[in-house]
Amino acid sequence: MPALLGSAGGADVALLLVLAALGAFLRWKMQRAIPIGSPMELIGLVPDGFLWSAVVIIVLLFPLRGRALYSNRFLRWLGVISYSIYLVHLPLILISLDDLRRWMPEIGFSWTPIASAWFLCMTLACLGISSLTYRFIERPFLERKARVTSASSPATVRAA
Repeated sequence: MPALLGSAGGADVALLLVLAALGAFLRWKMQRAIPIGSPMELIGLVPDGFLWSAVVIIVLLFPLRGRALYSNRFLRWLGVISYSIYLVHLPLILISLDDLRRWMPEIGFSWTPIASAWFLCMTLACLGISSLTYRFIERPFLERKARVTSASSPATVRAA
């Protein structure tokens, strides 16, 4: 099996097939409108978990030619500032969308050029604000935490 998924692009094809199967399964699941907590929903978690596990195994264990698509500097940076994005995005969107809807009540219900421009501007604003909050708030606290943690580690306590 590993030879089949080797460097000839087989792993990439396998990943695309698993993602397509996952998409088809999730679409099927959503179309059924299965009630949350019902036995059918619980049974549906089995193929869901199996397919997500297959994605993780393929990504971690097999050589993918498309690795640069999901393992690159930009995505690493997004991972670093992700907590700041989490904290910033909702207030930014709610406040700006509220103001935008005062000027244009029809905005936000379809993908018009104005709505697309708003989305792009809010994405860039969220990334910018998140970068600043990470740099000036989150990172200083992480550095202080590292100093406190290293000062109270068992090796330091025994040496004293």
